[in-house]
Amino acid sequence: MGNSLSLSGSKEITGEQLQLSSKEISIMSNELFKFMYSTWKPKDVWDIAEHPDKYVIAISDMITTQFHVLGYKTKDKRMGEIYFRKWDDLEPPMGSDTDLSAANARNDKSLTNIRDEVVARKLKKEISDRKKTRRTRAQAGFPIQKQNAEIIAFYFVRIFQILGAMLLVVKDIELPAYDKQTGEPVSSSRVNETREFARQLYPSQVGISGFKTPMSIDDRKKLEYAEAALRLSKEKRDSAVSVTTQTNSIAKPLVNKGTQAGGGNFDIKLALGPYEFLRYYLRKINDNDRLDFKNNGISDPGQNVYMFDKSRLLFFKYNRAPAEADKIDLKNGVEQEIGLPVKENGKVEIKFITITVTKLTFSLKTGSIVNELRGYIAPSGRGDSKKEVFPTDITISYEKQSREKPSTVTMKRIDTSSSLEIGIPYQIYEADNNLLDAYRGRLDPKDDFIEFLEMITLAYLRRKYNGITLLQLKTKSEAGEDESEGSSLEGSSKFSLKEPSNKSLKDVFSAMNKKEEYRPHCVARALQLLDSASLSNNFANGYGSSRICMTSLGKAVGQTNLSEYIPTKSLGQLYGKVNPTDYMNSMKVLAAFVQKSSTGAPVSLDDVSNFPGEKDDLLAAIQRLTKAFNIIYSDQKGFADIKNDIPVECTTEKGKELKIDRASQEFRDMKSASQQLLAYHLKSIIEISKFLKKIFNISQRGDGSWAVEGPKIELLFAGYETLDMLTNQARAILIDYYAGCEEIYQRGLTKWKDTRKTAADASKAKAPVDAAVIPSATSVVPADIKVTQADQSVKPILKNAGV
Repeated sequence: MGNSLSLSGSKEITGEQLQLSSKEISIMSNELFKFMYSTWKPKDVWDIAEHPDKYVIAISDMITTQFHVLGYKTKDKRMGEIYFRKWDDLEPPMGSDTDLSAANARNDKSLTNIRDEVVARKLKKEISDRKKTRRTRAQAGFPIQKQNAEIIAFYFVRIFQILGAMLLVVKDIELPAYDKQTGEPVSSSRVNETREFARQLYPSQVGISGFKTPMSIDDRKKLEYAEAALRLSKEKRDSAVSVTTQTNSIAKPLVNKGTQAGGGNFDIKLALGPYEFLRYYLRKINDNDRLDFKNNGISDPGQNVYMFDKSRLLFFKYNRAPAEADKIDLKNGVEQEIGLPVKENGKVEIKFITITVTKLTFSLKTGSIVNELRGYIAPSGRGDSKKEVFPTDITISYEKQSREKPSTVTMKRIDTSSSLEIGIPYQIYEADNNLLDAYRGRLDPKDDFIEFLEMITLAYLRRKYNGITLLQLKTKSEAGEDESEGSSLEGSSKFSLKEPSNKSLKDVFSAMNKKEEYRPHCVARALQLLDSASLSNNFANGYGSSRICMTSLGKAVGQTNLSEYIPTKSLGQLYGKVNPTDYMNSMKVLAAFVQKSSTGAPVSLDDVSNFPGEKDDLLAAIQRLTKAFNIIYSDQKGFADIKNDIPVECTTEKGKELKIDRASQEFRDMKSASQQLLAYHLKSIIEISKFLKKIFNISQRGDGSWAVEGPKIELLFAGYETLDMLTNQARAILIDYYAGCEEIYQRGLTKWKDTRKTAADASKAKAPVDAAVIPSATSVVPADIKVTQADQSVKPILKNAGV
């Protein structure tokens, strides 16, 4: 994927390497999470189990026996079917006597408002028939309706359970910041403020061509406002120009000096030479821009930097031409820079990339084509005999990375009414790496020239600087609340994700969506062994810190179990299946994850006792996890019975942070385990990303971002058999992940325990003992003891022998 480091086979990696290598997978999973929880409409059936009376559920047997079927041919000559039935016949059953009485009362009341006796008599007959239908369904129909609703709901809940359990592993990673010089932890503005999930990158209205997702009300209002502003801008521009300018047909324009449109506020005394085509879009940096810079921690970009009109993000760094400008042409490889404000390792900075005009084409009246532009000519210096400075076609080349070829973007002139001092608009009609197709579904190459240029620049900046995130500019709204604004595509609107009503999905949703500290299990355990700085290779001296005596699992400071720890709880929720034709034996699983009173707690062996295969799989998982967590297996029946606690070896250090000498073997052993955890995590998320692509339609755009369409259609049609197969695969992947992480962590913990035990034994050995009693010269030696002369080969060690 992209430029990620190939470290999946490494046994040990640093925290920085993991962050860099996992970036693309994190972005992919971010887009998947946002789409599924904000856009995918079938998710709304989560509430079907709680409100079955809202739905008409047509099962195949019901369709063939109770619906009328009318066949027809579609436009492409395929056969289609229409199913129909009078709505009164399909009126949802009532759930209780109270509901039944309330509905009947509403109908009776409606009769009092009808004065026409014939109409009233007819309505009375319909209401009477409807009451009979309700009574019948209240007695016999509702239980079946409710059962069907729960089974259908379980199908979609299980898809989200699989998704959530996987995303908790591949979630974006934010390691604690530390001082690069000392290794000491430091506070970082990035912590929990710029989480990738459900907040940045592509907003909801962006999709691939042919699949535009519906806009939110806020997004629609913003779009309408932008369109109104664009219309006003065009009206001003049209009023400012009284002479039509055609290609190579130059006339002095009549400009309303009070109007600034397009790039009209750009310095007409500044010559742009080959970059003259940008004049229409450029403007000077103003006081409002500088206020934005200050509010967002952006340093002043300098005097030779300009901004693009209609963009708060795109910058053009222009190195003015020397005095002998008239001698400069394209053969000299004229370079300038274009850039965007980004975040990299917590630091805000405008990152620039070099662009070079590599081709200019002028179509002249004579039909000939000129491919060179000699000299730089500013509008103020062109005189009456103006020269053509707006080429028909321009090709610019972005700075190449390593051995790659430079990537080119070609612009084509739009012949339209405009002022030569303001410039002439262009459209992008060709770009490398399929970038034009990637954005064409949302943008118009002509009307959205700046947005296109912005996104293309971002794509190539990401190739140059791995791990950067486009800065979301913050401003103050009239209400005094912070609002984030980015480019027209990235992060320009806030996502509003509705929390699922289903309780078995809420914990995962909260961990993914809220600004809270969460890290995947391998990463969390690595940071429990050693601090973030110690996971790098930057510090060989001083002391590292360990939290192994502070928490047991996650944030728990005492004994906890695997059904309380969100990552393993999400794994436990994948045990327990339902048989669509056997409601009674499926009831315990449905009660755990779907019904209104469900808590989302993982099921136990007793709950799946009617499914022998499922019981065996759950038992195998429990046994493997107890062993991995270094717990004695003693007939634990569920995840709630697997309990983890702070090591007993912590004794007086319990609840305290430990200091570990970085020069010690103890530290080296713990560091090795920590970096193995990071390497194992990277290997696992690569496998999980492959699995997610089996279930969901998700593809990478030309700039490295991801487009999502939702679950694959074949999965939805395949039914429970395929869903069960995918559940088995997901469980196997996740068991390998959590057990594998824990086995590595326990090895590191054992090294620390052994060091503690060795130190304790050494301390006992050094403890003072009672002095031996030396017999006097007159003492009687027992007869069985033979006194010999001392062995002369053993020589005493004398301190201060020279004294």
